[in-house]
Amino acid sequence: HSGLAVLRDGSAVVSALEGDHEDLVVVSFDAAGTRVGETWVDGVPTGATPVADPAGPRGGIDEPGPAVGRFTDIVAAGDGTLHVSYYDVDNGDLKYARRAGDGTWSVHTVDSAGDVGWYTSIALTADGAPVVAYFQHRGEGADAYVTALKVALASSPAPASAADWSLMEIDRRPVPPPPCGGACGSGETCADVGRGPECLSTSDQCAAACPSGDTCVDDGGTAVCGTQVPLSGLDDLPEGTGLFPEIDASSAGVALVWYDRTDGALKFVDGVDVAAGTTGPVVTLGAGPDQDVGRFPSLARTSSGHVVVFEDASADALRWALIEGGAVTSEGVVDDGLRDPAENGPSLVGADARVLVDGSRWIVVYQDATAGDLMYAVGDSSGTFTVETLVSEGAAGFWADAALHQGTLYVSHAVLRGTRGGPIHTELRLERIMP
Repeated sequence: HSGLAVLRDGSAVVSALEGDHEDLVVVSFDAAGTRVGETWVDGVPTGATPVADPAGPRGGIDEPGPAVGRFTDIVAAGDGTLHVSYYDVDNGDLKYARRAGDGTWSVHTVDSAGDVGWYTSIALTADGAPVVAYFQHRGEGADAYVTALKVALASSPAPASAADWSLMEIDRRPVPPPPCGGACGSGETCADVGRGPECLSTSDQCAAACPSGDTCVDDGGTAVCGTQVPLSGLDDLPEGTGLFPEIDASSAGVALVWYDRTDGALKFVDGVDVAAGTTGPVVTLGAGPDQDVGRFPSLARTSSGHVVVFEDASADALRWALIEGGAVTSEGVVDDGLRDPAENGPSLVGADARVLVDGSRWIVVYQDATAGDLMYAVGDSSGTFTVETLVSEGAAGFWADAALHQGTLYVSHAVLRGTRGGPIHTELRLERIMP
């Protein structure tokens, strides 16, 4: 839940989820990579009384506000204007925040039709207008159980309300209704007592302890043991299409890459025209028997097309593909995950991957989830990559993002530290190296 942007003077900003209160925070780093401040953009309740130093975090306010800030991304314009996309958990909406040149922030909702705004990716068009790709977890009405990849394009570089955005659906896929409609009321649990999953009141009156995996519920006045049915949450990977989208926008046009979990496939499209409602042909990788490719995709424009990197969950590898003229022209492996031949199987590599093009070089940043390391690889169109460990202390590489500025590679990520059974401390880090 973080995004990185580098400004012209070499300073950097990271949009992130503040985990204690689920606020949207933008953290500032100077040109040397030192953290110099943070701004609470959304989530702090208005009118609340400070209980600590008003100059401190959240203005000294401890009272919880709306849960916002998940699935955030950020982009900076050449004049320093910041554009941030993020998800409003409480309302299931896509939201947008803008910091103007004078430092003032404005916030509004972009899309509120259903449960939308997961996994946002934001970029700027050639004329400076923000454009956002995002996942629709649920729709409305007849589309209540339809997932989709959507794009929102602003009509100007300074949108002020939802009326200033045009929305387009790129891909869609119906999914089965979740057990118990996805949620139960207070004092209820989702359980199956022989009629299928349903929300029933919890009880402590069962004659005997329920077996493992069962729970005691009130079934029409009788306390019985029923099978506990888990409900999916924000941290679960949903079914459908449109997951983990990344958007690329430039004078050459708008392109997208995303993951279709139902098919276990990576999808790519170029030539996205929101105003006309048209796109180029969709390119699909995977979707074969026993294949699951396309998680954590990233794309970057080359001189002749796009290079795409993505996790191959079937092979526990990080792969790349070059897409030119609406077709895959070459593909290969960035990191096969094989570290020690004596180990049992490869490391799980490729989470939160980001690819950047630097002249003839391709630079890829990602996580080795098995080791808990932040990795980067440097290669070229021949498909030969050199893999290096960037950070190995603690559990590193979570929610990584990357950018290049004047030959320096900037990488933002989170490092998790803690003891078994104890609290987990999350540290937002910015790394700067010359790759």
